[in-house]
Amino acid sequence: MKRAILLSLLVACGAAAQVYSPKVLVKDQPDASDLRLLTQGIYRQAGAHTPRERAEAIWRFFLTDGRFVKPGFWYHIAGWAYEEPMGEVLDATKLLNSYGFGLCYQVAPVLEAVWRAGGFEDARVWFLTGHTVAEVFYDGGYHHYDSDMLGYNTIGRGPAKQSPVASLPEVQAAGFEALHYEIDGPHRMVTTTAGQGWRMPTEYLKPTETLTRSGLFGPWDAPDLGVDPLPGINPGRRKHWGLDSFQVWPNFVILIWERGWYLTYHYWPTSYNTHVFEGNLYFVPPKNARERVAQEMAAVTFKEFALQDGNTLEATQIMLESRVVTAFPLNDQEILCRHLHKVTADWIAEYERENAEVSK
Repeated sequence: MKRAILLSLLVACGAAAQVYSPKVLVKDQPDASDLRLLTQGIYRQAGAHTPRERAEAIWRFFLTDGRFVKPGFWYHIAGWAYEEPMGEVLDATKLLNSYGFGLCYQVAPVLEAVWRAGGFEDARVWFLTGHTVAEVFYDGGYHHYDSDMLGYNTIGRGPAKQSPVASLPEVQAAGFEALHYEIDGPHRMVTTTAGQGWRMPTEYLKPTETLTRSGLFGPWDAPDLGVDPLPGINPGRRKHWGLDSFQVWPNFVILIWERGWYLTYHYWPTSYNTHVFEGNLYFVPPKNARERVAQEMAAVTFKEFALQDGNTLEATQIMLESRVVTAFPLNDQEILCRHLHKVTADWIAEYERENAEVSK
């Protein structure tokens, strides 16, 4: 009898077994298969105890780009997360475990879900024009943290760590004013600042930016163009000039950067609600391999941000066609948007008037 039992146990142990959903973690890695466990791991690693410490620990954990910013959990990459058969992936658990990357449109819902799982009373997502952000509620108010753009804003002039983190409405109330605007017939231009990576501490930069001395705003080392200042550039003579955007009616844009390069946009309509976007970058010919690498870094970064902006424009177009919203308030700081719509409306009205006269 004992031999029969032993034989049965041996057969059972030797039988083929199937393992479902194995979970493998490296040492000290938070468990992302469960959002509550994930937040506990994040809090533990950061030594976070107060609501602000915990909110910031979660924000910092998802800083992009994960290839370069510790702990390296999230990657700033467009692509498959937008290409699911049922539409964009916004489920936090799926994004964390099946993808691990995305743009602002993905990381904001991830922040919202993880903050909620971490015990916060509330969190919410704002779908803005050209960007998606999240806020978390603690200490009696909402606070805006942006993992995609690697930052947040504080209120007051004190040290950032001792100053309250602003909410999105508070950031919006503070406003943004460009350095200079001009309108010339159907055309328009705006002057604004630009990033200056070469003046920033390395801890605020991606290693690739430091290595290539380049990024979204172009190569850091400006070429000698033989003319300083360039005629027609920075018409407002602003001290902190970073770029001029010349918007030539109806479908052409020239962006001239302070670092001595420029890019162009062409918008080619293909139907009433589609168009082809064409971007080109122009540099002084490189003198060596290092300068060429810096230019290539600017080009690939430009492409990445174009993909991100294109997604929000598609979403805006779908929303407009729904006709749920029929009017948009534009303030004085959006003078160029107002001018564009006015010129477009006048152009269409003139076309309809001419066709009506021909048909009489």
